[in-house]
Amino acid sequence: MDADPPPAVRLGAALFNGDHGHLADEVARLEAAGLDFVHLDVFDGHFVPDLAFPPRTLAVLRPLTRLPFEVHLAAVDPLRFLPPLAEAGGDLVLLHV
Repeated sequence: MDADPPPAVRLGAALFNGDHGHLADEVARLEAAGLDFVHLDVFDGHFVPDLAFPPRTLAVLRPLTRLPFEVHLAAVDPLRFLPPLAEAGGDLVLLHV
């Protein structure tokens, strides 16, 4: 019996670690480096104590790249965030139960 091929490896980077004063430049650097996606953290300040990017940040960055946006959502009420994240250009949302 033939084994299925291993899944393709995709590389991305978390924008949260970039220079928040120059997010457009950071996105351009990720794309130029050949990464497959941009990872964006959306935290509500309650589920986890940190705050991160709101959906409006995704909306501003969306026209700047064709890379998919992988969103890490850490929120007490994640369903509240799904429509705004989709409208802002999130391609994949990972959330905690």
